[in-house]
Amino acid sequence: MLKIIHPAQMPKSDLTRRERNLMDVIFADPGLSVSEINDRLDEPGSYASTRAALSRLVEKRHLRFVKDGARYLYEPTSDRKAAGNGAIRHVIDTFFGGSSVDAIDAMLAFSREKLTDDDYEQLMTLVDETRKGKRK
Repeated sequence: MLKIIHPAQMPKSDLTRRERNLMDVIFADPGLSVSEINDRLDEPGSYASTRAALSRLVEKRHLRFVKDGARYLYEPTSDRKAAGNGAIRHVIDTFFGGSSVDAIDAMLAFSREKLTDDDYEQLMTLVDETRKGKRK
């Protein structure tokens, strides 16, 4: 059963919608220039506005850059798995009231037709290992 959460109880992300979109692009393909990133955004902005948003993400320590001649190439400061774990935590807290069970229920309902018997076995193994403290 899903819990209904008042918007005031929802956790706040330190990223704006545009910044999350920038991070999505960079996680998908690290090492892009400002122009390349801007071309892949859902809603591209001006070169200057994209560069300013990337600078804010560097200040927030979500991104770093490498100078390549006259270009700056941007990459995430955390690995994909760590960022994914943070994103999942945000989704669970925001949309499922902090309930991992409700989130897993929704994912299983969404994936029902795509999961194989081997997938179900693997999920059961993960649950069992977690229960026994063998997983972090």
